[in-house]
Amino acid sequence: MKLKPVLIMSNSHSDIYYLLLIGTITLMVFASFIINFLFIYHRRQQKHLQEKQTLQTRFQQTLLQSQLEIQEQTLQNISQEIHDNIGQVLSLTKLNLGTTDISKPVILQQKIDDSRTLVGRPSRTSATCQKA
Repeated sequence: MKLKPVLIMSNSHSDIYYLLLIGTITLMVFASFIINFLFIYHRRQQKHLQEKQTLQTRFQQTLLQSQLEIQEQTLQNISQEIHDNIGQVLSLTKLNLGTTDISKPVILQQKIDDSRTLVGRPSRTSATCQKA
């Protein structure tokens, strides 16, 4: 009779060992799943941050390109206005000098002075633009 309890005891010990072995394996599998999940989560988070940075960089480049295009268009408009203004002044000066009567020196001098004044305006306008 004493042998039977020993057999029961040994079965009980082997059951405990099997239980411990199964529990250890289960915990190791569970821990590996958690670690794998954390690696995947970290990788996705890094990918998301990189995509966000890429989008932000693209946005900044697009914004800068738009500003450059606007600036270029503005400068082109200003240069066209200056060109038109100078053309008008020179045409007016040509007209003014073309209608001069050489026989009347006082009127001739007045028209020459007026023409000098008209021609001087575009010079001051372009000098002002160059300073800006």
